[in-house]
Amino acid sequence: MFRYICKKSDGSLLSYVFNSDHEAYKHCVPEDSTHWHIKLFPIVQQQLNMGESHAVLVSYDEDHPVVNHIYTAHYIQLLTEGYTTPFPDLPMPHPNNKN
Repeated sequence: MFRYICKKSDGSLLSYVFNSDHEAYKHCVPEDSTHWHIKLFPIVQQQLNMGESHAVLVSYDEDHPVVNHIYTAHYIQLLTEGYTTPFPDLPMPHPNNKN
């Protein structure tokens, strides 16, 4: 099982659990990817296959033209202990993040 995690720079967190890494990955890729950095699926899959319970950063937005924009990062975590796998630390990748 894989946990999709969406973290925003305002501290909010959203997660879903999927049976496959590909299903979780699809939630990490926005329809409009103009201001996004997105890791390719084979790289994400390779990092997840290492078997560690830390989350893999898949995508994040940056250089957004809106002032005071809330930045978003998407992660996938392999649930090594099922639903009891603890949430990992999730640093925001944007350098201007204040959280």
